[in-house]
Amino acid sequence: FFFKQKTAYEISTRDWSSDVCSSDPPPSSQRIAAQVMVLGNLDDIHRVRELYGNHIFEEVLSNPPRGLFDAKSWVFWHKKLNHRIIPPLPPQIVAWASS
Repeated sequence: FFFKQKTAYEISTRDWSSDVCSSDPPPSSQRIAAQVMVLGNLDDIHRVRELYGNHIFEEVLSNPPRGLFDAKSWVFWHKKLNHRIIPPLPPQIVAWASS
């Protein structure tokens, strides 16, 4: 059978409760926007802009979640928002294996 993944346009914060433990709080608007900035398509970006406003993208870049952005997305969004200086990519999360 085929499964169609929802885009951000089709997702609202109430949809998150069915995907995770019901006691977990829904992700913040910054977290949703950050994920769309890295993984979303153009429709997703427009939906985030409609829901939270254009300023959400600046907020995400000023306090980015660790380990989410790749170099390509990081540079793209700084250029897209007309930043003259692109700061270093935020540190990635490193999982240490116990021995």
